[in-house]
Amino acid sequence: MIKLEDGNQFQTVSRISDIVKRIAPGYPVSYYFLDEEIERYYEEERRLSSLINTAMVLSLIISCIGLFGLAAFTTRKRQKEIGLRKVNGATPASLVILLTREFCALILVASILALPAGYYIISRWLESYAYHISIKPVYFIVTIIIVVSVAIGTVAFNTLRAAGLNPVNTLREE
Repeated sequence: MIKLEDGNQFQTVSRISDIVKRIAPGYPVSYYFLDEEIERYYEEERRLSSLINTAMVLSLIISCIGLFGLAAFTTRKRQKEIGLRKVNGATPASLVILLTREFCALILVASILALPAGYYIISRWLESYAYHISIKPVYFIVTIIIVVSVAIGTVAFNTLRAAGLNPVNTLREE
């Protein structure tokens, strides 16, 4: 193993090759650069990371579409209730709180159930590396906050859209 200075590395390797051929003519000269070898080790990790990121984006899109559909279905199903509450003086903010409360409760229960499995899977995966990082609770808390924020935004959009309708028309429909 030889450490080369930056600069004419290929010229230096050529000189070293000539010296080795003179000293040991029967042995072939083979060399590689350590940074390129290390780069090859991490190529598989980059591909795995790319695959995981693609799967994450697809699952996020699918779950957001499902959440939007569920929120639209719930607000459509409760449109008369929203109309009655609006006639009785409910504000759009109180309607949003009313409908997002059940979604947030479901998300928090699902998150609490999923946290041990996620922690176990991630810790087992990280054990395969020579240098470990610690799994901090902040990562999970931030994830839950983001998921709850997306849910609140989706439900609020559908609720405000339903609250913007004329209550007379929503109560008249059967």
